[in-house]
Amino acid sequence: MIKNFFKKILPKYGFKLRKQQLKLSESLLETIKNRKILLEEAEVGIGKTTAYLVSYILSKRYGMNNKANETIIIAT
Repeated sequence: MIKNFFKKILPKYGFKLRKQQLKLSESLLETIKNRKILLEEAEVGIGKTTAYLVSYILSKRYGMNNKANETIIIAT
């Protein structure tokens, strides 16, 4: 689902596929799904904020986050 989002949906809106961004987003989605903590370092310009937001939105959309009012903190 996340590959589809980055490869098919975002390009329709002018976003370019960045392999590092996709990898980061996949790691984040897996971390959210397993209710873990992720510390990841990534270079400038890969689109970290988009990777974070897409992962969180998809986790909510597909019910990977069971707690409705759960807070996720993103620090960049």
